[in-house]
Amino acid sequence: MNLATFDRLVLIKSSVFGAPYTLAGALLPFAAGQARPVGWFLWMWVLLAFFSLRFAGMAFNHLVDREIDAKNPRTSQRPLPLDAVRLSDVRRIVVFASLLFIFSCAMINGAVFALSPLPLLIALIYPYTKRWTSFCHLVLGSVLMMGPIMGYAAISGTVSFAALFLGLASCLSIVGNDIIYACQDIAFDRKEGLHSLPARLGPFAALLLARLMFSGAIVAMTAVGWKLELPILYYLGPLGATATFYYYDRVLKRGNIQVIPTAFFRCNALFSLWALVGVVGALIWHMWL
Repeated sequence: MNLATFDRLVLIKSSVFGAPYTLAGALLPFAAGQARPVGWFLWMWVLLAFFSLRFAGMAFNHLVDREIDAKNPRTSQRPLPLDAVRLSDVRRIVVFASLLFIFSCAMINGAVFALSPLPLLIALIYPYTKRWTSFCHLVLGSVLMMGPIMGYAAISGTVSFAALFLGLASCLSIVGNDIIYACQDIAFDRKEGLHSLPARLGPFAALLLARLMFSGAIVAMTAVGWKLELPILYYLGPLGATATFYYYDRVLKRGNIQVIPTAFFRCNALFSLWALVGVVGALIWHMWL
């Protein structure tokens, strides 16, 4: 398998949806003045844990959905429907990445290792959920919710309410974006008997629900600053996320279904990045102001 095919399988660039949230969680104890500097090896293990879990989940999703993807015009050009990669190779990626995730968590600390089975289990369950529940988006969001929580635990050795709020912000923003993304497949999902909130509720109600998810994410992001009494620079994060939400909501209203993939990627990435900007802003304030 060459690098281009591997990238099509795991969508490396989409890591920007979750990596900044995970880093924000890891930096949060420093921003709150509750942690001492740690060695760069720990940061390496945190990133390795994030990417290995993501690669395991993405590869397994493609593996489970290969027959569905082959029927859907939007996904029929993925590597497995095109026979551009062998099933055995994808299975090896799933197994290797899963083991690497568990090992990386073990190398961080006991708290992260204790938490590690949960996101891995949810990530491996997620591809099946669209076959039996319209709330499959929440399962995906639950995987991303663990990033900030485990990032925080990697530094502090514990889980706090502030980390849970940041995890909730990650979860809700991902759920909102995934609902919007699923609007592309309403007709296909209904035809194939697959479940999603847009297929169940219709596009209007689904988009309204997505807006509520984004609003909840902004509230949760703001609650992090309130809980930890973070300085004013932290609120650049919630403010930037609010502006991003408002802008892409206007884009979706003006456009049509063709604008969803681009808007989905940019909005998802920016929400995550604004969470990181807020925490970095608080850290700068704490260190130098």
